Amino acid sequence: PPIPAGEIKGKVTAEIVVIGAGTSGLVCANAAAENGANVVVIASSPAPVGRGGSIHAYDSRLMRSLGLAPGSAAGIRDGLKTHSYRVDQEKWWLWVRKSGEAMDWLIDKMEAAGYRTVIELGNTDPEGVMTMRPGSHSWLGKGIKTAGRSQQIVADTLAETALARGVRIDFNTIAARLVRESENTGRVRAVVAKTPDAGYRVYEGTKAVVLATGDFRDEEMVETYCPWMLPLVKAGGGIYAGDGHKM
Repeated sequence: PPIPAGEIKGKVTAEIVVIGAGTSGLVCANAAAENGANVVVIASSPAPVGRGGSIHAYDSRLMRSLGLAPGSAAGIRDGLKTHSYRVDQEKWWLWVRKSGEAMDWLIDKMEAAGYRTVIELGNTDPEGVMTMRPGSHSWLGKGIKTAGRSQQIVADTLAETALARGVRIDFNTIAARLVRESENTGRVRAVVAKTPDAGYRVYEGTKAVVLATGDFRDEEMVETYCPWMLPLVKAGGGIYAGDGHKM
């Protein structure tokens, strides 16, 4: 429902407004700022959020240096089998073409912050069904001594590099309502968010409002959009309720 005007205490305008300070939102904020945009990030969390433990890529410079780059369609076929062919082909091929370039970008940032990039072991299935080629990148340093545990330091580093680029990050700020142009039929131009002082603030994105609001554990949503994952959600998978998706 609309937020009463009397409860809205201010307005922040930027070219790009990113909702969510996890890995995806912070990558977006960094990339936009590096390309000259004025960026504001809002997040319901009190700090950057790093979920998972590593990030997979298809063809990074580290993989090439170690002789691990797939180099043929075989690696793509293995990946499709591993995921039971439950993939969006358009996104899958975008990942194949671009993930190495994106990973090199991230490696530069992590190594500049003092971390060492490593790749987790893959898995060879004698029957060839669940063979997983190496490609999961992880980082060691500052207390992290084993691969597969570095996602929080990735998020923290991305927040630091974003701030250094002039990105504003407002934590404890909960997106509540998207504002669309043309009587709620056009592009999303702003988001109304609840601030830590219990009031509301409008964040206007003159070029884009990006939703990077994380996973969801709403069983009705999962049953509707991804029913085969419902048993995992019922078992406790997911942390966030999907409020960003619901907006």
